[in-house]
Amino acid sequence: MVRCLILFLALLSEGSLLAQYDIGGMIGLHRRELRGRDTDAHAWANFSAIARPDWNVGLFYREKHGSHTNLGLELTWMRQEFHAGYHHGGLAGGTSNDVHVVLHTLNFAVLPEVRLGTGSEAVVRFGVSCGFRVAGRKNGTRYEQWPYHTDKETFTDAVPDDFGGELRAIFGFGFRVPTGPRTSITIDPYLARGFSSMLKAEPGSVSTEVGFRLGWAFRVQKEGLSRWIDRRTPTPPAGPTW
Repeated sequence: MVRCLILFLALLSEGSLLAQYDIGGMIGLHRRELRGRDTDAHAWANFSAIARPDWNVGLFYREKHGSHTNLGLELTWMRQEFHAGYHHGGLAGGTSNDVHVVLHTLNFAVLPEVRLGTGSEAVVRFGVSCGFRVAGRKNGTRYEQWPYHTDKETFTDAVPDDFGGELRAIFGFGFRVPTGPRTSITIDPYLARGFSSMLKAEPGSVSTEVGFRLGWAFRVQKEGLSRWIDRRTPTPPAGPTW
């Protein structure tokens, strides 16, 4: 976790600049809905006791030199807590889990911003987020029942190995309220939808999330990451002249 944060901050400070970008931190609450994916009768998943709201905290980088569209990046630590029952198998038997899970994921998001007007501090954001499990625990039981074989395993603060991060689509709004020459408060409501499954066992899961984040930003009067990359990208050779 610490190495990821150091790398993220190093990327933000790279280069010598001409334009502007904001860096900052944020804390938020999210309300998540979970359900099992539709499948045949031999696999199912149910979710209950979902913590609503739950919390998240993160860092962000947002360029401000474009007149309409700018690059935005986020690194977010997210907590989720829920109860899950899921089963997969066949006609002869299968494996069932009944567990209570606390899951912590680290999520990296690429979120371009479109200003709602020339010079406006309000933006629309849309993009994708990729996450992976960094911590967590599960308590509960796993049952295996097959012809001539029955087994029961009990979990106490075990690694939640059947759960992990997701690939998600994110849509939201952003509002910047200046508090000084270079500082501001940020207000960021958003909606997210999972493409991949948080539940890695069959049948998988589908998630939707509504969240709200409040942050603090500092304006840096330097060139942004996208311009730094553009200056170091080789120009392709000219094509043939016919």
